Amino acid sequence: MPYNQYTGDHCSCNCCFSILYEVSGLAGKNYKVYFNENEIKISDDYYDIVKPSFQVYKGIKINSLNKFGFKEGKWISFFENGKEKVIDQYPDQALFYDLDPIWSKEYYSFGKLSYYTRDDTTESWFEDQELKSQFIKYKIGDTIYEKGFQKFENRAIQEEYFEKFYPTIFKSDFDTNYQNQGSITETIFRKEYFQSGKLKFMFGKDSSFSWFETGQLESKKYKLGTFEYDKIGKLKERTFSWLEKGPEFYRNLNNTLYVYFYPNSNIKEIELVRDEPTSGGIAPSVRYTWKWDKDMNLLEFPEKWDEKFPWIRFAELLPITTKLNKKNR
Repeated sequence: MPYNQYTGDHCSCNCCFSILYEVSGLAGKNYKVYFNENEIKISDDYYDIVKPSFQVYKGIKINSLNKFGFKEGKWISFFENGKEKVIDQYPDQALFYDLDPIWSKEYYSFGKLSYYTRDDTTESWFEDQELKSQFIKYKIGDTIYEKGFQKFENRAIQEEYFEKFYPTIFKSDFDTNYQNQGSITETIFRKEYFQSGKLKFMFGKDSSFSWFETGQLESKKYKLGTFEYDKIGKLKERTFSWLEKGPEFYRNLNNTLYVYFYPNSNIKEIELVRDEPTSGGIAPSVRYTWKWDKDMNLLEFPEKWDEKFPWIRFAELLPITTKLNKKNR
């Protein structure tokens, strides 16, 4: 059911809702209840019922669907030559909907394993059985670690990484009383490569870098901002990030200023994306945009802006934005 009056962001999950209600004053006991024009029927079965089915392969039951239409046990698909192509193992009794199997194996048409995934490990192989990729998860205490790598078809390394996930207490940079439990993902190590073997991306604790295949720097990212360049080394975009105090019971307000440049180094566009306090809490990612032509004539600006220009807080932008400030007056 749509929220016609809702103006905030939308989540990406499938949300479940329930309604509890009481009805009184009915003249008789025979009545029907409808929701969204569909009759609500009382049943011990919590899903629609279908006819169960299965197949038999080498004396064992495979490809079973229970009365809810859920997959159970072993599921197998085959190549045209009759060899097993994919084997999925589902629970022997599937009482609730779950799309993913417990484990899954895929094979090449000549019978060798090409892919295998289970709870803590996912692996794939080239036809000669050299390991093509491997992703492993394991837990120590309350911390989950994940590491992995994968290769291009020419056997060169494509990426390798090591990360950890752990619970933490989030605190505000401005309110010492604010605390909120949550979890955090921390990258310990990550590198990506081009198929030629040249470095494409490297993560660092204080800064991260990416390159074009020519070796030209593409971007560098710091804690409070980024630089992005074109293929000939001209600066095309900068970002600046900072925090401000949020309303009571909220952590911080996020602010990001995006600055886009023309090839002649004049500013093309500035966009401010920030969280704003409201009567009900926080409105996330509110956007304000200014645009100029190549001669720095103003083309677009936010109609309801009555504050200082957000870019004047950054000294490194002042030599470029001095002209913009004059033109905006």
